[in-house]
Amino acid sequence: GAVAELPPLAPLALVLKAYLQERGLNDSFSGGVSSYALVTLLIAFLRGAPPAVHADLGLALLGFCAHFCAEFDARRLGYVHDPLSPTSGPGENVLHSSYRLSAVAA
Repeated sequence: GAVAELPPLAPLALVLKAYLQERGLNDSFSGGVSSYALVTLLIAFLRGAPPAVHADLGLALLGFCAHFCAEFDARRLGYVHDPLSPTSGPGENVLHSSYRLSAVAA
């Protein structure tokens, strides 16, 4: 599975989920980022990251945060493909209920 394929996945998910929870942004029903959305974003990031990122959790965390909190513009793009679904299409946006996503970077 994804955890065996991407060793940094589990520790990064735990750290980021704690960060989101501390800020009240860990539930999709309140506009935050669901656990599923967080894990799919991490998988997408890690699959595209260079091997050096996989060897250094600090670098992986900073890279993820830079990509999804600073560089990524959800309002402009409006869609995040689900890397866990082989048939993911326009109707399967993992961030569809994360309307407070901009608060994550704040």
